[in-house]
Amino acid sequence: MNPYHNGDTDRTETDDNYNIGESLNWTHGKHNFKFGVRVDQWRNNSISPLSGSPGSYSFNQLTTAQPNVNNTGHSYASFLLGAASSATMNQSPPNQSRSQYFGFYAQDDFKVTRN
Repeated sequence: MNPYHNGDTDRTETDDNYNIGESLNWTHGKHNFKFGVRVDQWRNNSISPLSGSPGSYSFNQLTTAQPNVNNTGHSYASFLLGAASSATMNQSPPNQSRSQYFGFYAQDDFKVTRN
């Protein structure tokens, strides 16, 4: 996973690339046959927050208030304790790109004479 930072936008991106390739050579008489296959699969996933505010925290006095006593506690004290009463985060849906490649080949090298 590779995190990138671009101004006010944080983005997390991952790439996966899978390759399989096989080949076969077969000589029979004056023929030299070659066969092969290659399969590639590429996947990219990225997550970016929405433009604008990335999120917010809210603090109120209830976290630091005395139990059953009105008008006690302070929202700044709740902030200093890290006791948020609510939090939001804006994030776009993940972007998923996919690509596949399939390749096959067959070749016949024919020689009229052995030289």
